[in-house]
Amino acid sequence: MMSFVGIDFGARKAGTTAVCFLASERLLVVEATKGANADLFLQPQLENIKPQKVFIDAPLSLSGGYFAFGGDYMFRSCDRELGAMSPMFLGGLTARAIKLKSEFCRIEFIETCPRALARVLNIATYKQHPLVWQDL
Repeated sequence: MMSFVGIDFGARKAGTTAVCFLASERLLVVEATKGANADLFLQPQLENIKPQKVFIDAPLSLSGGYFAFGGDYMFRSCDRELGAMSPMFLGGLTARAIKLKSEFCRIEFIETCPRALARVLNIATYKQHPLVWQDL
């Protein structure tokens, strides 16, 4: 069976980072404590769950301009296409997400954009949407 988690990646000490995963046919959400280091919270979560895939709402790469590929230094083409924020604007959050991915190199990390998905699904208030927390 495929094991995966979703990570709502927030500021390091804001208490807004959360991990969602399937256990006993229910979606469980575990949240970081405000004031505690979210990066240190995530490490044991991933070690215990042992997912095959992690879906994370944070940039996992920089734009091609930084790698002599030419082009834009602020936005990747996917950022422009989705109307997402620049990985450079998100700065520390981007660096933390890339570091997390490198620490768990045996797990496939997939960058997500919840706002774009909500647009596709026509969910105007996705953060308060009841389906987000509903049992399966």
